[in-house]
Order: sequence, then C-alpha cells, then structure tokens
Amino acid sequence: MLAAYDNPSTEAFYRNLFRVFNRELGTNFHNDAYTCTVTWQLSPGGEEGLIESYFTPSSPQHIVIPPIDGQQEGVEVEIGAGEGIKVGNSVKFTRQGLETLLHRADMALCGWFTDSKGYYALALAKKL
Repeated sequence: MLAAYDNPSTEAFYRNLFRVFNRELGTNFHNDAYTCTVTWQLSPGGEEGLIESYFTPSSPQHIVIPPIDGQQEGVEVEIGAGEGIKVGNSVKFTRQGLETLLHRADMALCGWFTDSKGYYALALAKKL
C-alpha cells in the first residue's frame, strides 16, 4: 500500500500544491525546502488502514499568506524545522470494516464491486 503513495508521481502532485498556492495566493512556499514523507498504519483489527502524507522542512520556514478576497490582513505562519505539514489522508477499508462503519451510521452495504484481483472496490450503500 505504501508504494502506491510513496512515489515520485504522488510527491510531484502534492508539491504542485505549493506552486499553486504561490501563483494563485501570492504565498512564499520554498518548494525545495521540504521533504515528502508518507506513512501507512493498519488499525489493530486490520479492518482499515491510513495513508498520511506530509511535507517537512529541513529548516524553519516563515510563510506569508497575503490578504485574500478583501480581507484586511494576511496571515503569517512559522513552521519549525522537522514540523510536518499534512497534505494528504487516505483511508482504506476492508469490506468487513466498511460494513461495521455503515451499520453504526444506520446504513447497509447493498453492493460490492471489485477489480479482478480484489485490489480495489466500489461500495454501494443505502440508508436503513
């Protein structure tokens, strides 16, 4: 699972966020000052897993976000060396784990469609 998110393509996708923020909002992120880190954690029961993606600077960063949409003031943020900025979360569920969550929400699984290897699934649920 980790290899699906910890790769150059996904890192480039997330790095592009800084370029877009700089271009569209006038921020001053220094894209090359950050290292991408991706973690994978499986829940104790194995019914779900969590991918988290962070960008962590190697030196302190002072980020300036100019006023947006008529605001009087912008925002300034200090990011310490080694302090991660979470840029992505992706939760993965087993069928059993999803059925448990749906039950808690007063819903039921009424369809489960997978690829030929069972790597991916599309779930169809309904309110009880």
